[in-house]
Amino acid sequence: MSPITRGYSPATVEQLQASDFTLQRPTTSLPSRLLLASIEGGAVEEVVQVFSPQAVAADATVADVIDDGGVFLIQHPANGDDAAAVKQEVGDRAYIVSVGPYDAALVWADPFFEGDKRSYNIYWSDGTYDFSVIAGLDTPEESLTFAMSLYC
Repeated sequence: MSPITRGYSPATVEQLQASDFTLQRPTTSLPSRLLLASIEGGAVEEVVQVFSPQAVAADATVADVIDDGGVFLIQHPANGDDAAAVKQEVGDRAYIVSVGPYDAALVWADPFFEGDKRSYNIYWSDGTYDFSVIAGLDTPEESLTFAMSLYC
């Protein structure tokens, strides 16, 4: 598995604002450890915020962060990755929940490797941006609270 930084560059909030990207920041007690972006020709294609109770090593993988109880918040310009699309793709494994005023799909994901922690993934769109929360938290409620903090 590749490090989480592969294909991304470190970013700053100011850099994203200069590219007309409105970064959504959650209200959480988990420390923000990384802000990564994929930027092509000055346009922001995707932003990944990494929150973790522990420092995140430069060679850490998604599985490492999830196993440590960390959370990824992924945001990119809307392209149809909303709750309905996820529900259609994964069927009954997705539960439709509310994140703020939006429908979201909550999925208990398969582990990356046998014995790894399973993440709770939440997907939704506000029409301008599509969002994903990939959470190594203990319960779906904690994961949903994290996502809802964007709107509270």
